Amino acid sequence: MKEIKDLILIFSLSLNFGFVIAGAWYGINRLSPLAASAAAPVPATTPAAGALENTAPVALTTEGHPSRGPANAPVTIVEFSDFQCPFCGRETPVLKQLEDAYPGKIRRIFRQFPIASIHSKAQKAAEASLCANEQGKFWEMHDTLFEQPLALELTDIYKKADGLRLNKDSFKNCLESSRYAAAVEHDLQEGIQAGVTGTPAVFINGRMVNGARPYADLSSIIGGELAKPPRS
Repeated sequence: MKEIKDLILIFSLSLNFGFVIAGAWYGINRLSPLAASAAAPVPATTPAAGALENTAPVALTTEGHPSRGPANAPVTIVEFSDFQCPFCGRETPVLKQLEDAYPGKIRRIFRQFPIASIHSKAQKAAEASLCANEQGKFWEMHDTLFEQPLALELTDIYKKADGLRLNKDSFKNCLESSRYAAAVEHDLQEGIQAGVTGTPAVFINGRMVNGARPYADLSSIIGGELAKPPRS
């Protein structure tokens, strides 16, 4: 009789363990590709200097988005970024260094890609940058958001706006009404369609360079683009 009870106990424990394993497998596999990649936001493996991702150029919308540099510049850099992403913060000074190294040769365009599943403050930070853009201060807000990535509560954002001397009422109305929530979502969806799965993701003349990369890599790529015949 004791042997039968022991067998029943062993069977019950084995069955429960099987349910635990099955539940864990289901939970892992129901993650979306974007959430799964975002769960471990590490830069992609750095390619050989001068190498672009092995993909065809992607046509991305550039007009109507925050930009700087001449419209006819031979090199267009479109970046998809997240203000709460630490790797994006590290890449920001690299991109600024490139702009300084190639004056008049680069047009830089910023697109929003907040990964809300791991960065709960990124959405409102993205909207805040576009609200600041209404008052001609996108890049100033961009810089201060990246300089203090742990200070992205709404109270922090309003302090940043005050520091930039933005019209307080206009900025607050813009942010509280979520005026640019749809624009941020549009950027996110276009990025996903272009193959973006994490941040930062940079497109140089339409070709993706994924992950945070050192200055030397990006400078080599830009040098290769400048060596090509002018685009018609």
